[in-house]
Amino acid sequence: MTAWDRNRDLVITDAAVATWDPALCDPRSQPIAVWLSWHGGEGEGVEASGTAASVHQIYREAGTRQTPPVREVSRSVNVLEKFVHDPICDDGIALQPGGALVLLEELVVVEPTAAQAAQRRERREQARRTFSITAPAECFGTVVPYAGQRVRIDLDDPRLTISGVLPASGGVVTGVTRQVEVVRPTGLIGVSVPAPIEPGIAAADVTADLLVVLVLDDMPG
Repeated sequence: MTAWDRNRDLVITDAAVATWDPALCDPRSQPIAVWLSWHGGEGEGVEASGTAASVHQIYREAGTRQTPPVREVSRSVNVLEKFVHDPICDDGIALQPGGALVLLEELVVVEPTAAQAAQRRERREQARRTFSITAPAECFGTVVPYAGQRVRIDLDDPRLTISGVLPASGGVVTGVTRQVEVVRPTGLIGVSVPAPIEPGIAAADVTADLLVVLVLDDMPG
């Protein structure tokens, strides 16, 4: 790499510019690879558009981390299959789908602004502090909370089932609810689904667990 634009979270090389997640530490201290993908979807990274001059579906001989693929075949196609499941046979060797190769002409690259990079960082930080918690209603207070309400909850409470990247330490935390639903059984053994519930109901009267999506104010630990 030749430069690191910290304000816009970009790494710059002689031939390309790409979005860099600052959580991955200093890019200057490690080798990096730059690639173009249509699976981003964030809308605030580096965006590229161009005219497809050629399109090839790639097939590779199966390999492992210790034994990388030694055989590769590309086939020109008019339309790429997004999910290719069927292997092919070449000279008696079974080859598995291995991606695609698209040659782009008239490439136009649009880089994000500093404001867009800041918005992306804010979304990432909020996602890091977002948890799905399933627990008895009384864990969230004396009444069922509403979406957008700030609540206090003890992350060390053994009655909680938490989905998300757990903080280094637990204890009592505060956060804002983004979703509040009750978990109802479907009639099938072991299968339950979330359903709407009226906020303000006494928590002691709710016999089923609540599913609460909570964004913590701060990550403990």
